[in-house]
Amino acid sequence: MNRQNKETRPYLDENISVEDFLDFYWLKVELQDFCRKKGMQTSGAKTEIAERIIHYLKTGELSQAAKSKKAPAYPEKRKKAASMSLETVIEANFKCTQEHREFFKRVIGPKFHFSVALQNYLKANAGKTYQDVVDHYYQLEEDKKKGKRTTISGQFEYNTFIRAYFDDSANKGKSLQDAISAWKEVRSRRGDNVYRSASEAE
Repeated sequence: MNRQNKETRPYLDENISVEDFLDFYWLKVELQDFCRKKGMQTSGAKTEIAERIIHYLKTGELSQAAKSKKAPAYPEKRKKAASMSLETVIEANFKCTQEHREFFKRVIGPKFHFSVALQNYLKANAGKTYQDVVDHYYQLEEDKKKGKRTTISGQFEYNTFIRAYFDDSANKGKSLQDAISAWKEVRSRRGDNVYRSASEAE
């Protein structure tokens, strides 16, 4: 797999080098499409999917974790949902399933949703209880009312770029479309996708 000697965005297939893969920005749907064609798992965070692809590009083999798994039977999932309570322990590798969503909506209310901040909490706090999840949800809502910003996870490069774009006083009065255009220009080039002001770019 040879690195392509050009700045244009390469095609994502089994012939791309690891270096080129890491040097360019890929949409999650593009990563999932690659995995689907290779019989790899398409679920999980964007960073997890990227790690599966990197392993494949380096070795030509699927990692054990990347192999597609058959989904559990629907009745079994319903049984699990019915057994949930506030004392239920957060399992390792927590996944935001429809059953979990229904449970927390019953406890918190119809406005409940799995925000990125809440998903990060769930992934980092295996062993705590669903009561802790509910408490953290309300804390996040309170922080939001106070105008406290949540930290954007590293995998959400687009969100980070857009926030930084509007934080730059030089872009005062610019529209979201202007920010998106700037993002598209940056992501099409080799390298990171970090927003840089005009003075930093010089």
